[in-house]
Amino acid sequence: MLTITEMKRLNKEAGQHWFSEGAMEFFNTKIEAKPNKNNLFITSECPDGGVRRYTIRRFNPETYEVETASEFWEFETLEEAKAARKQMK
Repeated sequence: MLTITEMKRLNKEAGQHWFSEGAMEFFNTKIEAKPNKNNLFITSECPDGGVRRYTIRRFNPETYEVETASEFWEFETLEEAKAARKQMK
């Protein structure tokens, strides 16, 4: 299991920008739940200042990419996203 700090470092060292300040600010992204043992974590986005929605993400330790594990903005609440993450591998 990796920490968010480790994920950010690996992602940046690989020349990727998912965790970059500019990208996160553009989408108004917040990391809402720390990674679990499968490197799944939850983010929320609200790029237009509207309603904040939640997405389950997966950090790929082989490519150092952040993948969308659920549908983008699939969940209306953090609780829904956490419950769904428990069911994922």
